Amino acid sequence: MNKIKTLRQIVNFVVKETGQDIRNTTRLRDVSDARTIYYKLARETTHFPLHRIGEYVGKHHSSVIHSLKNVFPTVMLSNENCRKAYNKYNGIIDISNDDNFNEVEALKNRVEELEYDLEEHERLFRELSDDNKEKYRTRVMPIIKMLNYNELNQ
Repeated sequence: MNKIKTLRQIVNFVVKETGQDIRNTTRLRDVSDARTIYYKLARETTHFPLHRIGEYVGKHHSSVIHSLKNVFPTVMLSNENCRKAYNKYNGIIDISNDDNFNEVEALKNRVEELEYDLEEHERLFRELSDDNKEKYRTRVMPIIKMLNYNELNQ
């Protein structure tokens, strides 16, 4: 997404994405979280001082500092709407709720299983006698060459 350069544009973006009126000075969690996203985006993309960023939504600069240092990390973990808004603004794809997420996790688990199996097979191979190692190589190498050939020609 194109970087927005004015505080008004950032406020409008956050309000549109989160559905929360961040200029309302309420302490309700959803509004406060959305306001934290505004602070973070304003700080990252504009050159306005903290007191001006806070003033624009009716807050003191110390509220901005507190939110940036202490609240933002929690918001990113706990508030899905705010995380999505922040990530959308920065062009980050959030796959945590994506249909492919479970498939990716299953593939990661399968890779771990295969790595474990490979380590176990290597251990067993090292325990073979020299004569059996040679037999193993004679039988396995043609299979490995065939697999490599198939990979290269796909």
